[in-house]
Amino acid sequence: MKSQAVELGIPGEESLADRARTWALAEQGDAEALRDFLSKAAGRKQRISGKLERGWACHQIGVLFLRLGKTAEAGAMIEKGLEAARAGEFLVEPHLVCLQGELGLAVGDTVAAEAHLCEAFDLARQSLQAPVAQRALSHLVPLLETQGRPTEAEALRSQVETLRAEIAERATKILSEPARFG
Repeated sequence: MKSQAVELGIPGEESLADRARTWALAEQGDAEALRDFLSKAAGRKQRISGKLERGWACHQIGVLFLRLGKTAEAGAMIEKGLEAARAGEFLVEPHLVCLQGELGLAVGDTVAAEAHLCEAFDLARQSLQAPVAQRALSHLVPLLETQGRPTEAEALRSQVETLRAEIAERATKILSEPARFG
């Protein structure tokens, strides 16, 4: 995907391919490969809309730290990413807040975890990011159920289904409109 994007001169697609690669490396826990990849990407000044994607890089490194059990480092990286989100990289914010919730669960702070996961869910709904909403719920629903709150868990599940339907409806509408070029 990346080579095709570069060949065709599609700047955003190159960045999406890089983002997918860093995500995979972080999830695999391959610290060395992620570090090498990010250092090369930073040298190329990977950008979308003229901005270095600092928030996404912080998210990926935070995921890696969390997978490696380095919770303090993960928390620091998430905070750096949130600074970038507040400075304009708003699409990464629900991902980072969800990761904060996962961090709360990892350190046993269920109160903070619940608050962050609820916030991530709300941010994801507002920005129509169903996969992030689903990820937040994958952690939040079991937490609510263990606290004896199955009704709240079910209500959140139905909101995700409503979000998916809304996104599908918008996509159908966009695709059915005649193309406007030139």
